[in-house]
Amino acid sequence: MSLSKFRILVVDDDVDLVKTLRTRLEFEGYETSAAYEGVRAVEAAHKQKPHLILLDLRMPAGTGQSVLKTLRSHPDTEKIPIIIITAMDDPRLEIETKAAGAEEFFRKPYSIEILLEKIRFHLPQKP
Repeated sequence: MSLSKFRILVVDDDVDLVKTLRTRLEFEGYETSAAYEGVRAVEAAHKQKPHLILLDLRMPAGTGQSVLKTLRSHPDTEKIPIIIITAMDDPRLEIETKAAGAEEFFRKPYSIEILLEKIRFHLPQKP
């Protein structure tokens, strides 16, 4: 089965980071899209129905926490795996975001290889 059927939504206000991450994910065979603020992330999740979301916590127009809670509260998006990627250093964030429904939590800088392993682990068996 080709990975190209899997869609990943990358949500971060850091344009360079999004570009770098999308390039690597596309190299790995995934389809990607991006949102740069919270409100757009929720809209994109509903419209595009990604198989997985990579979500930053600190963004304009809706924090990552609010995006996570909004997506988890709607039947169309409640089961999409969400991996948090953040530069925020508060040790409580990992506990809070996992309690709110995030599958994984990565602090920047992170290992791209470990992130890719977690993406593969959380993707459904079939697109």
